[in-house]
Amino acid sequence: MNRILFFNTSRVHRRLEKLIDLAKIRVIEPTQAYEEYIKKHNSDVILVRGDTMPQLEVAVAATKLNKILAHGEGGSLSSTRDEHVRHAITKLSHLHFVDHEQARERVLRMGEDQKYVYNFGSLEVEMAMSSPKEDLIDGFYILLLQHEIPGELKSYDMIHAVLRQQFPGYKIVSILSNNDYTKANGNEEYSQE
Repeated sequence: MNRILFFNTSRVHRRLEKLIDLAKIRVIEPTQAYEEYIKKHNSDVILVRGDTMPQLEVAVAATKLNKILAHGEGGSLSSTRDEHVRHAITKLSHLHFVDHEQARERVLRMGEDQKYVYNFGSLEVEMAMSSPKEDLIDGFYILLLQHEIPGELKSYDMIHAVLRQQFPGYKIVSILSNNDYTKANGNEEYSQE
């Protein structure tokens, strides 16, 4: 027996129009704004770091303007939906500054030329090593690193509460996000308790 799939084309068309409008607002317009910014500053090389939509929009704008694109943190794995975006940015990039050797190997497996892939190290580690340590001398510490995923419930408060309950007297050093979505919304913090 043949199955017949019937589309209500006017309904599908209305949904497509809404999706196109959403794409204009979320992707096309920001990409155009980045293009204008790049044109205004007339840079030869554009460096993007990370794996979220704003970085991809910058990468697309740089590609459209035929600029050299350098990407920091390509080849890393986060097991989130950001990975597709990170890999897309990697494929658009000319220069690759990866965090570690495994990331370098992944970028090479994606077909990138090894003479343009550099194991540069982690900027987060460099930042942590150069931050003031006067307050971090005595006592026991718990280091909490959390990368929020846009659109998912934030579990930071719950994790903090459990850690405070299970480890009374410990100081908790919290480093939230990785300078992308949540930092842009003011949620990155360094705290001691």
